[in-house]
Amino acid sequence: ISNCSWCSLFNLVTLNIANNRIIEIEVLGFKNLTKLLILSLENNHIKLLDKEIFIDLASIFFLNLNNNNLKVIKNNTFKYLKQIQD
Repeated sequence: ISNCSWCSLFNLVTLNIANNRIIEIEVLGFKNLTKLLILSLENNHIKLLDKEIFIDLASIFFLNLNNNNLKVIKNNTFKYLKQIQD
């Protein structure tokens, strides 16, 4: 997912990009999605989560990362996700 892929969709509340063979998400890949509540990224090939990847996603309450190839999750990657519940 390249930087600012959905920048113009600032009113988006649900984004399901599961099962898309995504390998990489650039740091600003979710820029401007401040109203996003649900993000589904399961069943991809994501290997790395950078610490600022979710910086604009403070409203998210559901994030699915199941079945990826996560090898590296940088410190504080999830610190911006204030609404996520266990």
